Amino acid sequence: DKHELRAGVAGSEQAEVREWLVRGTDRGLLVRQEVASMLPACLLNVQPGERVLDMCAAPGSKTTQLIERLGPQLPGTCGGGVVVAND
Repeated sequence: DKHELRAGVAGSEQAEVREWLVRGTDRGLLVRQEVASMLPACLLNVQPGERVLDMCAAPGSKTTQLIERLGPQLPGTCGGGVVVAND
């Protein structure tokens, strides 16, 4: 829970997790996202080879999840599916 992480006492496990999240985010290694924003990619059940239109794409986390659900992309191929992202 984000409130527990914010309230974590220095040296506690919660404080360590919070610092890890902050460092990862600052370095561009992590992108945090609300659970509600993760639902569309899960509920749509996108399959490899499908075409998806994302009409509310910014900042791009949902779009990235949709692309990942299209399956692996081999070098030099389009992977068989496409996501068109619009904001």
